[in-house]
Amino acid sequence: MTARFTMLKRDLLEIAGADCRTFLQGLISQDVEKVDDKQSAYGALLTPQGKFLHDFLMISLDSSLLLDCEAGRGEELAGRLRRFKLRADVNLELRPDLAVAAVYGEGAAQALEIAAVAGITETRNGITAFVDPRTLDLGVRALGAPDDLRSLMSEHAIVEQPFEDYDQLRIRLEVPDGSRDLD
Repeated sequence: MTARFTMLKRDLLEIAGADCRTFLQGLISQDVEKVDDKQSAYGALLTPQGKFLHDFLMISLDSSLLLDCEAGRGEELAGRLRRFKLRADVNLELRPDLAVAAVYGEGAAQALEIAAVAGITETRNGITAFVDPRTLDLGVRALGAPDDLRSLMSEHAIVEQPFEDYDQLRIRLEVPDGSRDLD
């Protein structure tokens, strides 16, 4: 089976500002300092009692952070985070101009010329690609303008597949997808 891709329906929440990292550090389940332009991570927002609220992939983009979260729930996540903003110099904004593609199957990382190491991240020509930090078997995520993503896939002869193809892989690997699978 060769590498293929699916355009995912995801919300991308950008957290920008001088305090974006310190703001998030005490609020989410991931060490924000481990995320930089070479490393992405998986994290979650929980209640003080540890109940699941949101999960996301966290990517560093320039001086801001992007949270790749469940489609249709990005504004809710932003609202929950805004409650803790107080005087922090942060701006939370959805990025509908960006899309997410999942590249998966045999040779997914090699097809995009990225090392097959969980969380490793590279940005080239306006597209940020990272190996899914949850499991190598989920392949690579690429973030960018939708037309740029499709052009990149075409350049590398990676064929688009329906969402159900990727979703079946995710389920087989027992990787949850936000509120669809987590309580």
